[in-house]
Amino acid sequence: MFGKCQTFVLRYDTVAGRDSAQQRALHILIKESGYVEEPTGSLNRILKSRRGEYLYFLNSGRYLLLVSGVDREGVLGSGKRLKTVTAGLKR
Repeated sequence: MFGKCQTFVLRYDTVAGRDSAQQRALHILIKESGYVEEPTGSLNRILKSRRGEYLYFLNSGRYLLLVSGVDREGVLGSGKRLKTVTAGLKR
């Protein structure tokens, strides 16, 4: 956890596997669970639920990083810190 955000680090065998898992998750969350994508100004993706909770997807090599929380700026800041921390993980 960073601050009041929950963080998840998921490792895949390949970048293609990570991308495939991310696309499936985004599809389910947007099409079936009612999340709405908001702009981030980067390649990373942030979704907002109907209850105002955020879920931030970041890529780092074979890792998919997820950050969830209720404060958008807190979630974005935690995502940036998580990406920095995981930069040293074995790719």
